[in-house]
Amino acid sequence: MIRAALLILATALPAQAEDCTQITASFDLCLAGTTMEGAYIEQFGDGSRLELSEVSLDYIEPYAGRGTGTLAEDMAAFNAAFEIPAEAVLRSATHEASNRAAFIEVINDPHSTRRNARAVVELERTRILLIYGAPWDAWPESLEEGVLEMANALQLRCPGGC
Repeated sequence: MIRAALLILATALPAQAEDCTQITASFDLCLAGTTMEGAYIEQFGDGSRLELSEVSLDYIEPYAGRGTGTLAEDMAAFNAAFEIPAEAVLRSATHEASNRAAFIEVINDPHSTRRNARAVVELERTRILLIYGAPWDAWPESLEEGVLEMANALQLRCPGGC
């Protein structure tokens, strides 16, 4: 009886993210050694997000505005789809590494109670949108660093194509 109660309790608790967790059909997120290590996965509807203290990470694939142009063009289309004004953008940057590229914007999102850093990330022509949220008083630089760390923690589920 105690064992059954423990099993019921364990299934009711939020799941802790493993070292690498499948977050979409195309991507895994590997949190070992990152600031989000130990994050919990919060399920809602047909999606989920990672939560750790006051920081959250949402991930969307495919996302509104997804195109075949530049990553910055995808972000502009996403902003247009959600009516995010240009003056909401606090900073933007492009980051490139050998196998990935990211276009990042830190914004004061008029539709949110939190400050967000968003990144359109591309690995081998496969794209995902990351939204890294923190309280309004978070420094824009720390948000950019946080979403970039998460972009670097992405792995394709099927490198070279499925």
